[in-house]
Amino acid sequence: MHTYTESLRRVAPVLAEHEHGSAMLRALAAFEREDNAGREDPAGFDTAEAVYYVSLSWHAGQTCPLYAAGCATEFYPGMGWRTPEGSTARAAAAALIRILRN
Repeated sequence: MHTYTESLRRVAPVLAEHEHGSAMLRALAAFEREDNAGREDPAGFDTAEAVYYVSLSWHAGQTCPLYAAGCATEFYPGMGWRTPEGSTARAAAAALIRILRN
């Protein structure tokens, strides 16, 4: 049985309130299952980075569940950070953006 990361557990309640939240959570869960099969990321850093990036780029204001999900992550980028840096985080962010565009 897969144990989801702390990052996914943190963002799930607020992300679920977004109109595309269920699809986004399913996509993140799938990425975590695939990622943890190949390497350990128990804190869910890739998930946190992907959610932070998408929420920063796509939220509709501070009352939006997407904004709240970004705030719920424990991802704090450095000054030079612009986009997800890890390949899993980039792929997860791209999947979330595809969901938002549909």
